[in-house]
Amino acid sequence: MSLFNLENNDLVAHPFRHSTGIGVLPNNLVRDVLIWCREYPNWKHKTLPDFLSLYSNRPAQDEIPKSISWLFSDEAFFSALRHVQKVYDVELSSQIDIQFQKMSENDYVKIHSDHHSKKKQTHRFLIHFNEGWTEENGGYFMVFGDDNGTPNLSDNRTYLPLSNSVFTFEISEKSHHAVSKVLKGDRYTLMYSFRAKR
Repeated sequence: MSLFNLENNDLVAHPFRHSTGIGVLPNNLVRDVLIWCREYPNWKHKTLPDFLSLYSNRPAQDEIPKSISWLFSDEAFFSALRHVQKVYDVELSSQIDIQFQKMSENDYVKIHSDHHSKKKQTHRFLIHFNEGWTEENGGYFMVFGDDNGTPNLSDNRTYLPLSNSVFTFEISEKSHHAVSKVLKGDRYTLMYSFRAKR
């Protein structure tokens, strides 16, 4: 049985197709993920000057405690896959990439689209784990109507990465997005990435 609650997601058409939702996982699982993220010793810091600064990991099987193992199961992967297929009316390959990201004070990601990645990913499914996150923490997920981040465009949107919220989007030449600088705290995100069948 899937632990995801994905019934009340809102699809937004502009500036590119994306959807949001809240309360997607049981609270006890969210708590256990946060505990694991805070205790995990093998975060790898990645910096590309003037583009991004963040930590990431793809945990080995023996690093995943039983309390959060469902998120790494085929049941979780295919529940997310079926949801993305339904929302975006697309047929996806069963090949799935999974990654955890951590962003700490002063970490950021500048505007990009992911469209020309060698990985050929076409859709992304993000879950945030950020207890008590507020505007004072920064780290907004931002979407833009152009690749310059032109301010005040009607299509520009910002999303606070609230704990137990989900954000999905369709990767294309228009999927310009970024993460604003984290001002305080640690921002955790689990990311599933999919590829459309050709």
